[in-house]
Amino acid sequence: MLDLNQINFRRKEIRKGWIYVILTCVFELLWIYGFSAAEKPVDFALIAVIIITDFYFLEKACETIQTGTVYAIFSAIGTIFTALTDTFLFHVEFTFAKGFFIALLIAGVITLKLAENGVNIPDKEK
Repeated sequence: MLDLNQINFRRKEIRKGWIYVILTCVFELLWIYGFSAAEKPVDFALIAVIIITDFYFLEKACETIQTGTVYAIFSAIGTIFTALTDTFLFHVEFTFAKGFFIALLIAGVITLKLAENGVNIPDKEK
């Protein structure tokens, strides 16, 4: 049985995991946009550093949150951002089908998170 200190520690670890999820999503958005804007070798070198940092945060997030959940959020945010970037920066048409499937992706991420909350998962070994 877990005592109150262990429960509080676990909650802090999970919060830290969600901070890493947010960071990995932000860095993913940076390198996705970076590929569109890069022109010089130094730009691509900076993108490589951003990608390495992104995958570091992704790995850290997976230490406390289920990998499937982290990856679903990571890829969903990337997909949504790419579609919106195409529309607003590069003036690609935003179709009903594209909007529908983005909404479906968001619904999938939300239901995945809700399903995770309903399952009691033992702590990962360090």
